Amino acid sequence: MLELGYSVPPVIYYHFRIPHEDLDFGLRVLGNDNDVLNLAQYIGDNKNPGIPLRALQEQLQKDFEVGVSIDNVFRAKAIVTKIVKGDYTKQYEFLRDYVLELQATNVDTTVKIDVYSEHNPSNPTRKFKRIYICLDPLKKGFKAGFRDLLGFDGAHMKRPFPGQVLTTVGLDSNNDIYPLLMSLLRQRTKVVGYGSWSV
Repeated sequence: MLELGYSVPPVIYYHFRIPHEDLDFGLRVLGNDNDVLNLAQYIGDNKNPGIPLRALQEQLQKDFEVGVSIDNVFRAKAIVTKIVKGDYTKQYEFLRDYVLELQATNVDTTVKIDVYSEHNPSNPTRKFKRIYICLDPLKKGFKAGFRDLLGFDGAHMKRPFPGQVLTTVGLDSNNDIYPLLMSLLRQRTKVVGYGSWSV
C-alpha cells in the first residue's frame, strides 16, 4: 500500500461469496492491497473508467455481492485512470528524447525548450515551462513559397497541466493552410513577444 502512495489503515476483513462458486472454497477476504489492485484490474477490464464513483461502487457490490467502501473504489479507479490515460509527468520525461530525435532526423529544425530554474543546481530534474518547434522542411517550404500572410492560433489546455498550444500557419501557393511552427506553454501568457517567433 505504501508503494501506491497511501497510508496503511488497519486491516478490515470482509468475507464475500464469489458468484458461481461453491461456498466451500468461494470465501475470500476483501480489504487488502491486492484486492484494490484486483478491483482496479476488474474496472479496467470490464467497466468504463469514466463511470461515476457511486455507480461504480453499486456495480461492484452487485457483481461481487459484497460491500465495497467508496475509498477502495476511488483508489482502484485512480489506478485504472493512471493506466488508461498515462502518467503525464512521465510523458514529460520523454520530451528531451523527442527533441533529440527531431534534431537528428531534421538537422536544421529549430527546437527550444525552456524550463523553470531550479533552486538546487545539483538536482538533475527541471520543471517544464515551454517548448518551441519549427520543423526544417516547413521552414524551407515557407521561405521558398513566401506569402505575406501569417495566421496565429491558440488553444487552451485544461487539466492536469493547464497551458496553451500556439501555432503559426501560412498560405501556400494553392491557398492551403501551411503549418509553420508550434509552441506549447505551461501557463497562459498575456503578451507574446513577436521577436521570439522568428523563422
